[in-house]
Amino acid sequence: MTYRSSSASSLSRRAWLALVAAACTPAGERRTTDRSASSSAEGALPTTSAVAETPPPARVKKLDHPWIEALGALPRLSLGDLPTPIEEAQSLAKAIGVGELWLKRDDLSSRVFGGGKVRKLERLFGDARALGRTHVVTFGAVGSNHAAATAAFGVRNGFSVTVHLAGQPKGPVVRRNLALCIASGARIEASSGLADTFAKAVRDAGSGPEADRPYVIAPGGTCHVGNVGMVDAAFELAEQIQLGLAPAPDDIVVAMGTMGSTAGLAFGLAAAGIRARIIAVRCSSEASSSKAALRKLEDGFEHYLESIGAKVTSRAEVDVESRYLGRGYGRPTREGERAIALAKEHAGIELESTYTAKALAALMGRARDLEKRRVLFWASQPAPLAFDPGAVERSALPEALRPYLDD
Repeated sequence: MTYRSSSASSLSRRAWLALVAAACTPAGERRTTDRSASSSAEGALPTTSAVAETPPPARVKKLDHPWIEALGALPRLSLGDLPTPIEEAQSLAKAIGVGELWLKRDDLSSRVFGGGKVRKLERLFGDARALGRTHVVTFGAVGSNHAAATAAFGVRNGFSVTVHLAGQPKGPVVRRNLALCIASGARIEASSGLADTFAKAVRDAGSGPEADRPYVIAPGGTCHVGNVGMVDAAFELAEQIQLGLAPAPDDIVVAMGTMGSTAGLAFGLAAAGIRARIIAVRCSSEASSSKAALRKLEDGFEHYLESIGAKVTSRAEVDVESRYLGRGYGRPTREGERAIALAKEHAGIELESTYTAKALAALMGRARDLEKRRVLFWASQPAPLAFDPGAVERSALPEALRPYLDD
């Protein structure tokens, strides 16, 4: 089977973005927010030892803000160890050459599978449960953090999960995430073109009895419902600033793939009163992330927020940084490898080459312009797992995907 990148398809960019925007239909009749099920459920998946050794997160005082009620009325399934810590990285700031550097440790967001995807999935699985759906379908590259997280959290919380995976360059993180999909018990399908596979799933989900329809989650969890998870993150950050756990940043550096995290933060930060510029470092092809595409996604998300009673008055400034992608999605760069080494040496965190290494590389490359700025780096990569990918059963995997498990 010949693979194309997840952005390559017969669909136009406009059609792809329209599908992403429409994929996650909000629950029409909301039920009580479900926080009874959590990632503490027993399962066969490994846990993150780094998280287990971390002290419980500080309790934060809830902000008094008109959006809180609107967001609180939306379904949410508790999956993560939130809020995630925020800490100063003085040694790393000195090594890079920025004035002040803080880390938002979303790598510690869960013992099951950490990283930024937890936040989107809390909203998405909450919505799926409110709709009475039991089968979740999602999409990604073979090493997708989103696909692995969806498989892990979905099965642990009683959903059946199907993940459609398309090819990408091999690597240790790719091997680990694919193995985690297998270990979760999710059904895995090989896809030669994610956009077409996604489009078919959206069409199929619109037919048949309501109770039998799958809940379709767009690649990266990027849709209006999922993006709300990053609005939650912005308010979490505002609460931590209010408590004096960190100062308000001038700039927030995030890795950008399917753009949902950037869009969610743009509205959440503005609403919460954090006047920071977002430096969104593009880590995927221009077909799936660009300034124009982000603007379109933000416009649609603004309409959604208004529809749920969250009145929008502004959005944060977003500076899309496109110079650090290298040869393409999932392909390591020399600057990224240096960023990985510096982060481990000076901050004790382990970045990955697809997203966060390129985001930190961009910060390093722009250090001269930021030497008098207070910067927050959003560490959205999953923490390392004590897990042997070689121990999984290959027979559960389509033959076309089995070579990705090789060393």
